This record gives sequence, structure tokens and C-alpha cells, in this order.
Amino acid sequence: MPKNISITKATIGVYNLKSYWTSLEQYLKDNDVQLHKITKSWSENNNPYLTNWNNYGNAIEPTPLGSKLWKVGTTNIWFEFDVTSVVKGYFATPSSNYGFMLCNYIGYAFTNYEGSLLQFTTSEYSGASVRPKLTIEYTTGTDIKMQNTGNLWKPGHYTVRITNIKGQPLAEFKTEDMTQIQRAASEMPAGIKLVQIRLGNIQIVQKMVIR
Repeated sequence: MPKNISITKATIGVYNLKSYWTSLEQYLKDNDVQLHKITKSWSENNNPYLTNWNNYGNAIEPTPLGSKLWKVGTTNIWFEFDVTSVVKGYFATPSSNYGFMLCNYIGYAFTNYEGSLLQFTTSEYSGASVRPKLTIEYTTGTDIKMQNTGNLWKPGHYTVRITNIKGQPLAEFKTEDMTQIQRAASEMPAGIKLVQIRLGNIQIVQKMVIR
């Protein structure tokens, strides 16, 4: 990401496929899905179901960043969490970025079943359109430039979409050269535009003023 920016909004979107134990949904209760900040370094087990968080002490911020209601029978739906304040901190101090934990606190009405699993897509999921996504909106007083920070961006073909403030499309193209945005903007009428830049699971939205 460019260095001289002001982050205005950041959201994480996760896609719920279904309840893992669909055969037991008659025993499930509606309850919360929560997003927590991870505060210490950790390692993913080869089998993520076996990652023992007790080994990492107080690695999970106890107060959730957000909570969304999951209802029994819900499938194929996005859950979005506002993580603006945390992402601002990560951008200012990248070494503090240990990621996020998604937790569900869904109980059963039948006491023989304690705990449950919900299925969410991962970054390795075959359907790219429903992989987890981090969307960052920011403003800057400088030209848009691509920088390979190793934190969020990496080399590749970026998909760029420019719209007016109402979301009406003005231009869309793929590029490795961020200066192409300025060239495209130079042919547009004056006013505020929204520039959406996407690479893989990451999307950034920037406001651009054309005078």
C-alpha cells in the first residue's frame, strides 16, 4: 500500500457455506459469530481443527471486534466486520499484525451435543469470488502508486474499476502499471471518482478528485 495515506474504512468479509453438522441442525440454536484480534505470534497446525489455542496463552483479545447473528439453516451468506481501528494500527505498526480469529458460540438444545462447527471459505477455497476479503478505503494527496510491501500487496495483474460517486462504472481494466489509472482519469470529467483496486482476495477503494 502507498505510505502517505489516511485509512477511512476497513472491513473483513467471510463467507459462510453451511453448518458442518447439517444432520443435527434440529438441535442447534441461533447464536453469535464473533471476530477477535490475535495479539501474539502463532502457527497453524497442518490440520487447522487441531490448533490448540491454549498453547498461546492470552493470544486472543477477549472483547470481540464485532458480532453477527447466525441463524439455524443459514447457508451461503457473507458476514462483514468493521476492522478500521485495528487495520489502522496494523498499517502504522506492521509487526503487530497477527491476524484475526473467527469464533462461533453456537450451543445445542440437546445436551448430548456440546459445541459445533460452521463452515467458512478460506483463501485456498476453489471459488475465488467467495474467499475471505479485506477491503480498505483510504484517501491520499499523492498519485496512486503500487508498492510491493510484502504485507498486503504482491506482484501481479491488478483489476482496476473506476466509478463515479454513485457507483456507475466509468472504466475497468487489468494492469501492472498503476500510472494507467492517471491516464484513464485524465480522459474523465471533473469530480470525485472511486477507484477499486483488486488483487486476489484483497480489495482497496480510494477516492480520487479530478479537477
